[in-house]
Amino acid sequence: MIIDIPDHEKPYVGRVIDFARKQQKRSIEEITQGICARQTYQKIIKSIVTESEIYDSLLSRLGLHYDYETSITPSYALLWEAFLDQNWNAFYHEIKVIKCALKNWDIYRYILHCFIECIEQKLSLDSAKQLLPLLPKSLQEIASYFILTFLYKEEIQDKQIFTILSMKTAINQCEYLFLLIKQEQYYHAAILCNELLHTTYGKLHYSVLIAKLFIIQAIQIDDFDQCCTEIKNDPCFIPHSDSTNQFSYTAGMFYYAHQDYEKAWEYLSQVYTIEKYTFPSVLFLYHMETITNYQLPKHDTTHMINENTEKAYRVFFQYYNMKYNHVPFSALENYLWNECRAMIPFVYPQNIAKTIIHDELFWISNQTGDKKKYYQFNKKK
Repeated sequence: MIIDIPDHEKPYVGRVIDFARKQQKRSIEEITQGICARQTYQKIIKSIVTESEIYDSLLSRLGLHYDYETSITPSYALLWEAFLDQNWNAFYHEIKVIKCALKNWDIYRYILHCFIECIEQKLSLDSAKQLLPLLPKSLQEIASYFILTFLYKEEIQDKQIFTILSMKTAINQCEYLFLLIKQEQYYHAAILCNELLHTTYGKLHYSVLIAKLFIIQAIQIDDFDQCCTEIKNDPCFIPHSDSTNQFSYTAGMFYYAHQDYEKAWEYLSQVYTIEKYTFPSVLFLYHMETITNYQLPKHDTTHMINENTEKAYRVFFQYYNMKYNHVPFSALENYLWNECRAMIPFVYPQNIAKTIIHDELFWISNQTGDKKKYYQFNKKK
């Protein structure tokens, strides 16, 4: 049992004290009152002071303590192994094990608790930035991964944070690549993508190929077909896997936008029943049924629509429900004219909504022989 905080640990203890103070939104004056002067506190967080009692008193005021009895550094080997393997079931099992051991908070258990809050995205971005330097290297890398996923999900741009994130693993570099693409930083994304194509393998390499597809879609569309072929020939191409479904949706949307309906149908028909890809896949498939000989096995969209479905999609889906339920042509035409036209500004890109309305009005005019609304729409276009 040690009787004093070792000098080599004091700088870290001081930084934990300052981090905990900020987390609790307490002023320096509040936690130092009756313990030490402000100047002493500043010295504690920047270097060291001799008296361990000052550290102990400040920690106590923050509800923490330094454990003088345990000097064994905990191992995160199983957590790190699960992260590298992207075995998320094993990863979250280890997180659960760690959480069960978080009792009687000393400074290390407190930081571990904050690390878990970072993973569970219960920690603010500012707090996560302050936490990273206090974590062991392996946990820095893991926390950085979850910060990157948060930035991607919430579409947050924070250039400063990339200077402190740990991105030594290909896992984090790949996550960063997708973030760059989402932020339309295609030049930097293309450079990183090329590097990762030469250094990754297995599932990660396959993910990088998907990223390459996104980049080509944005800046080099002439190579899109070649990239699709490359992905389908990759050893990690597994039909109906999450990555393959993402590829099919991306390729299908690209070909639909470029009016290559044969390829668009091939890809979108594979994923439209998967909830995350239903919108607007099924809408575009219904449109393609109107202008091609392709047919889906059934036309029930009601189970696909919920309160989270965007209004524009609900409006167009309602048209197709009416169409497949054999509503009179005059009612279909009026619905397209009065309801669907109003949704054009809310469908991206707008030319797709205009094309759908144009083709459906043309189809109706061929059934009725009355082309008045069809010609009128073309004039307004």
